[in-house]
Parts: sequence; structure tokens; C-alpha cells
Amino acid sequence: MQSTIIKENGEIVQEVYALSITPKTFRLVNASDKDITGAVVTFNLWKKEGGNWTEKQGSSLSGKVTLTPGQKINFNGWSFVEGIGEYRLELVCDGTVTDTRYINTYESYTTVDATGRQTPVKYTSGTITAPADAAALIIENIISNNVSVTPNDNPNTLYYLGEGMTATGLDGKNVINYNLAVTIALQDGYDFCVPYEFTAQNISYKRSFEAGCTTLMVPFEVTTIPEGLTAYEFASEDGNEVTFNMLEKLSAFEGSLVKVDAAKEYTFTAANQKLFNNYTDAAAALNFKFIGISSKPDYAKAYLLSADGTKFELSDNPKYQSFRGCFVPIYGATYLPATLTIKGIPTGIKTIKASDAKTDGVYYNLSGQRVGVDYKGIVIHNGKKMLRK
Repeated sequence: MQSTIIKENGEIVQEVYALSITPKTFRLVNASDKDITGAVVTFNLWKKEGGNWTEKQGSSLSGKVTLTPGQKINFNGWSFVEGIGEYRLELVCDGTVTDTRYINTYESYTTVDATGRQTPVKYTSGTITAPADAAALIIENIISNNVSVTPNDNPNTLYYLGEGMTATGLDGKNVINYNLAVTIALQDGYDFCVPYEFTAQNISYKRSFEAGCTTLMVPFEVTTIPEGLTAYEFASEDGNEVTFNMLEKLSAFEGSLVKVDAAKEYTFTAANQKLFNNYTDAAAALNFKFIGISSKPDYAKAYLLSADGTKFELSDNPKYQSFRGCFVPIYGATYLPATLTIKGIPTGIKTIKASDAKTDGVYYNLSGQRVGVDYKGIVIHNGKKMLRK
């Protein structure tokens, strides 16, 4: 909730861009040079209705205080007050009003950028325009049931509406109506952020992959990994070497390393998925953890995958990209090498395609060599890759 302090008729006015005011803590200061002992202090809230000030029932906060000169004390536990309008907050000490503040509340909407930073904006009337850098636009607190919105060029921007609200201008966009979205369509190459959780009845993520290794984060569960992709999760670290193990499915918001057989566009889909407003650490070790990137994190250092896909390189000014994964140092990490070399993935070895593999019931490793039935690791069997443990 953003506010601006202004002057009006010699009194301090606090202008609040929200549908409600919920001050939870007040700081009381003894500004005199004398002790205050056992004084009865009350905070009262009034609202202007029909030109007259009406005290809001259940909004008072009171207690006895003892303060030395200059001492401060906090009062906690303010009741929730709804509605836009003009409010007056009074501080009463032993029956005498000693201070007054005026609070004007207005309708507002909120813009959210790729880092998750929220900016409330005062709304009066007219069309709401989504800023170019907005990854989400929250307009659910607008009283009108129908508003006009000009979307931005980001196809991943989420538009949050209130219950029963409609908005013109959002056809084909990612609209969330009272925590439920019928269709969410995400594309690679654009910012993405989930400020508040919601459920998507249908959701998809489309991305063009080049052959080789890359990182991947999908914000919903993928139970079947498409043919031509092999996914791996971070398992452990040993000095500057990191080990990955093969995955059978992709968990929501968790980062993974992916081996791509050939350049191709893939579309991941799911139904009835709940999206949360944070990313999940895939795994952590002694010095590093591997994260999936949705909203851009605020880590000052990160290990990003190299262009050739064989290692992770330390960056002091990382350029985070949504739908990717990276290593970040754990708080208090004592070892930060310049690079992290990947183990557990056959980089530099051509992956055998199902169309080229033998279907004679024999097991082969990823080099095409015949192995026994007790072989542990990734094998090709009847044209399909599998993990034998």
C-alpha cells in the first residue's frame, strides 16, 4: 500500500491508494520533558459520511502507558476498516485530543514487474494501461464491475480481476478471475511473475530449443517429458563439480538441466494446476543451490549455464531469464569457484535417437555399447531411454 503525505488546511493528510486502510502499529512518543505515568491513551477513527464525521465502531485502540521524556512505545492491533473515503484519526490522552491525522482512501490498481516489485497506482476513471515492464496487473480492487484495459506486449502478463468483474481489451490474454484462470498461455523469451497464487484450468508453455544442454523451469507439473528431451535434477556437489541425476517428470517451478536431441519447438501442457507466488529450490548442497527462475531473484551472484552447455560460470551481475535454472550461493558459502563442471550428463556424446536404436530387447548405454541387465544408469532399451537404479 503506497501513501503520500500532503498538507491541507494546516493539518497533515495521508493519501492512501487502496480500498481499505489497515494500520496495525502506532508509535506513541512522549515529546514533553516530564514523565507520563499511567496515562489512558486512545486512538479513535472517524469517517466523513454525508458531510459529518461518524466514529467507526470497533475501531478504537486504547491502553495505559508510562513514558519517560523522549521514550517511544508501539501500539499494535488495529481493526480492519473498509471503504474509500475521508477518515480522521485522533490520539486522545487522558480525555484530551493531542494529535490528529486525516486519511483519504482511493481506489487503486497494482502493477508488478519481473522482480515481483509491486507499485500501487491511484485510479479515478478511464482506461487502465499496463506498463511495458509489467509482468502482472492487479485490478481486482476496482469497484466497477467492468473496466477497460490496454494490455502490454508481454504475452505472459497476468491480469487479476475481482469476482464477477469483466474487462474489455483482454481477449486472448492471461486473465485470472477471482483466483481462477480458464486458459494461461506462456511463451519463452518474456518476463513472468506470479504475485498471487491461482488455479489454471488449462496452462501451456512454448519454447524453441537448440540441440545440446540447456536449463529449464516450467511453472506447472509435467508428468511426461517429451521424446527428444532428457531432464536432470541437481544431486550433489564435490568441489567445483556438480552432479545431476535423471528425472522422470518435471516438478512445478523447480529448475532442471535438459539435454535436447535436436532443435525443435516444444509445448508443455497441463490441466487444473495451482500456481504459487514463489519459486522452489530444486536442491541444495554445502555451498550452492539450484533454483528455477520465475520472477527474477535478487541474488547478487549466480552461476549461469555456459553457451556450450558444459559448465556453469560465476557471474557478479547475472542477467536472469524466466523459465531457466541456475546455481546461487547458499548464505555463508565459503567456496565459490569461477566455474562448476557438470558431471552425470554425457555432454559431447551424441544421444541415440529412438528411430536409430535397436529393438532387439538388448540394453545399450548412451555410447551405443551393449550392457548387461544389471547395468546401472541411463540405458537404451527397445528404442527408449530409461534410468536403471
